[in-house]
Amino acid sequence: MTTAAKGGVAYRDLYNKVDFELEETIGEDLQNSQELKSKIESFETRKLKNVLTTIKPSEYTKKRRLMFFLIHMELSKRGLAPYWRGSQRVLGVKARMGRELTDEEKRFAKDCQMADMEWIHSQYHGHKTNAEWQDMYKKIFIEKAFNFTRANIIASAEFKLDSKIKGLKLIKDMQQELFVFRSDSVRKERLKIKSTLESVDDDLVQASYRNRRRGAKLRDNLDVRLLQWECLLLVENLSLIRMCEMYKKMTGDDMHPSTFTTKLASTNKALNEVSSSHGY
Repeated sequence: MTTAAKGGVAYRDLYNKVDFELEETIGEDLQNSQELKSKIESFETRKLKNVLTTIKPSEYTKKRRLMFFLIHMELSKRGLAPYWRGSQRVLGVKARMGRELTDEEKRFAKDCQMADMEWIHSQYHGHKTNAEWQDMYKKIFIEKAFNFTRANIIASAEFKLDSKIKGLKLIKDMQQELFVFRSDSVRKERLKIKSTLESVDDDLVQASYRNRRRGAKLRDNLDVRLLQWECLLLVENLSLIRMCEMYKKMTGDDMHPSTFTTKLASTNKALNEVSSSHGY
């Protein structure tokens, strides 16, 4: 097993699963893109999300990679978590019908992992990781500036996702906010939540037509009501403060607790009017 020293990190091939000498220049590229960064900072959150949805894994050029990270980092500053940013996903094996990933798709998949790590660094700074695999995960969330080189080493490591989640010590609440780093149990829970929200959506539409007086208003802000209901499903102890914090992570926008309570009660009333099984 080969060993050498570079950048304070001991290199060890770790059964050819990790390359500690892997180089990454995106951090420098971002530093040299202040004009584009300033332009992105002027965009509304909705526009940033719309642009992000246009960045395709199959057409992931160097220029689009730069845009990808600038947008993700700006959304982190605004408190909008990766899961709700609307980024495209690399197709799974079945969807690709056995086709191998292109180099662009592989890079995109790794960068999605890096975007998740950048979010944890920005929102949970100081979070400690496991000391394993030659300290591969060490200090990724502790250093003052996000270390793109170390993040790329982690993203490029040929480990299963669950192994990386364990190494990064990502608890369930953190995983709920992430785009890639989610365990099977969290993914299954997310599918259940998605199914529940679809049913709530149907019931609210039914309620909007049954109560003509406020039906149009109910339909106009249906997206906000569904996001609030998602907060209700995600926050286990139904803490109002935590639900408002979760709403911020879903949208990047603040909502005052009193407003949140009023809107949630209104949604619940509408559900109960159609005898929905989701009302409380």
